[in-house]
Amino acid sequence: MLLLFSLAHAESEVTLLQHTFKDRQLVVIPQLLINPKPAVTDAILNGIPITLIIKVKAFQQVSWWPDTVVDEMEHSLTIQYFSLSGQYVLRNLYTQQQSSFITLRELLNHIGNNTQFVLGNVEDPVDYIGVRIVLDSGALPSSMQLPILFNSEWDLDSEWSYQEVR
Repeated sequence: MLLLFSLAHAESEVTLLQHTFKDRQLVVIPQLLINPKPAVTDAILNGIPITLIIKVKAFQQVSWWPDTVVDEMEHSLTIQYFSLSGQYVLRNLYTQQQSSFITLRELLNHIGNNTQFVLGNVEDPVDYIGVRIVLDSGALPSSMQLPILFNSEWDLDSEWSYQEVR
């Protein structure tokens, strides 16, 4: 039942993609693996907030035209380190929830294992879903936005991972 393919090339990937239907809503639960390179980790340790965007789309196949996006959703998650308290803070900009963690690895594992999307009333049939995680370079300080575009140390973007919905 689980058909998942991914062309992982970066430091983030979707390792498992699960879904279920609940009250005419499609619930998508991705498992994410996030391994930032040292440049990203150093930026976080220096107090620079890093924002990750997790995107999910539900598609309906069309044989003679590009597939139709039935519904889509994204969560923006900001990671920030506070040196005085020695804690990493994760802020979900979609739900406005904030959580604290002692280590960066604990925070990244929390993102990878506790992300869930509830897509609205799915009236049209959904043939497959896709999930992706990207670094929001526009949320970085303006002096960093251009240099990171050409620096592979900042490549946190994953490829789209897809799964059929039955």
